[in-house]
Amino acid sequence: RDNLGDWSSDVCSSDLYTLSLCSPIPLTSPTEDDCPEGTNVCMQVFSQRAGLEDRLISVVPVAGVEELNPSARLKEGEKNAETGWLLGLEGGKYNGVSQSAKIEMVCEEGATEVSGLRLGREGS
Repeated sequence: RDNLGDWSSDVCSSDLYTLSLCSPIPLTSPTEDDCPEGTNVCMQVFSQRAGLEDRLISVVPVAGVEELNPSARLKEGEKNAETGWLLGLEGGKYNGVSQSAKIEMVCEEGATEVSGLRLGREGS
């Protein structure tokens, strides 16, 4: 152990997803903070530590850079679209590894408007 103390317990990370289904995400500025031109789904990972400003640690083009390859299907075991469906998007690469997004669209019984959007990583 060094003089830094146990700093790892005070640090967490958060993911910010930007999603544009109809066209690529507009670039805010041509910097390393943005996904490349042509991206439809972008993930930015931030390191957070109490008392310090959030720090961007990675930018991942998840879908749409080379090809979007959209797919949509009913959720497994479902018989109609009223309960929900899965949207798949591909095309991003990060450190040479192909990326994709699987978005589960859930229909709330009796809902007439969009009430919000929840995003999460597969397996979390």
